[in-house]
Amino acid sequence: MPAPPWPADEAFPRPSDAEQARRLAAVRGVMSEAGVRVLVVAGHATGRGELQYLCNAPVRWESLLVVGAEEEPRLWLQLDNHAAGAAPWSTVPVAVAGPALGARAGAEAARLAGPSGAVGILGPLSERVGRGLRGALGDRRVVDVGPAFLARRLIKSEEELAWTAWGAAVCDRAVATFLVEARAGMREDELGVLLETAAGRAGGQIGICFLATASVAGGGAAVPHQTWSRRRTAPGDLAMFELSAGFGGATGQILRTVTLGGDPSPVISDLHTVADATFAALLAAVRPAATAAELEAVGRRLIDDAGLTIIDDLVHGYGGGYLPPHVRTPATRHALVELTLRPGMLLVLQPNVVTQDHRHGVQTGELVVVTQDGVRPLHATPRGLLRAG
Repeated sequence: MPAPPWPADEAFPRPSDAEQARRLAAVRGVMSEAGVRVLVVAGHATGRGELQYLCNAPVRWESLLVVGAEEEPRLWLQLDNHAAGAAPWSTVPVAVAGPALGARAGAEAARLAGPSGAVGILGPLSERVGRGLRGALGDRRVVDVGPAFLARRLIKSEEELAWTAWGAAVCDRAVATFLVEARAGMREDELGVLLETAAGRAGGQIGICFLATASVAGGGAAVPHQTWSRRRTAPGDLAMFELSAGFGGATGQILRTVTLGGDPSPVISDLHTVADATFAALLAAVRPAATAAELEAVGRRLIDDAGLTIIDDLVHGYGGGYLPPHVRTPATRHALVELTLRPGMLLVLQPNVVTQDHRHGVQTGELVVVTQDGVRPLHATPRGLLRAG
């Protein structure tokens, strides 16, 4: 493992003061452009990208960060013990709001905004908390600044990329351990715990660990699952996983398909050949000024035209959350929002090639960064269909 990009003796790693100031300046720039005097940033355990980006706190329950145009931000949490746990990580003061989170944070936002100032909203907000917030804000104008701030977050700083590269190394270490220790006969949930534990032993925090197993002959799972089953594996079965791990919300992300102590079936070998070719074509297509439509065209040529399909995205943006572009194939498209790639963007290239009946599938891929000259992969794990044990 490389040395982490923070002081070796730091118990609660945070971004540098300069990096944190850069992020705060970026969000205040968005506030100024939107004409808002104060911003309320919402976050919770599975939707805290913007909030953690701005104050480093790994919140669990729904929380609100209040950012004034000039005043020091303040993070509001509902529970005293959660506030005590978040305080060592947070780069801003932490306060306890109790059950009336929306009303308490909203009252502070209203005070900072003044009688007629507009208030910006960023991040996921529940109806209950939102109702209390709106009540406290009265008839002040409320502006959604999410799209504008998201556009700023797509381009990563050098410090963000350093933290992310360390997270990628954590993922690679976890996969290497998995390939040695995973065995046919283990339950699916045991395999998931093995992967997560290996990432933890490498010093990382888990972002996600999706995993599914499938019969070598009969198939049955075509994409990694968010919740593991207790299915018992047999020799030759497949394990497919999507792992993100790192620190402070800056994680690598890697996807692989692994056979458990046996040879893959012909259908799996054929699917993975297509997946490998698709990944290589996507990697070749990523460069500054490339478009989401160009990436989608790779999926049409290699997957749709071959009579195959996908369940998961073909490509998505990354870094502090699940970001644009969200690219599928033309045959599976939900909506294609056009986006031009720029240096500093993080992308996950992740072809999930599946038979039309969704009986058999494979997935491979990993995190890359768009550079001035093209693209740089962040992971060192071998590509292709891997074999454990």
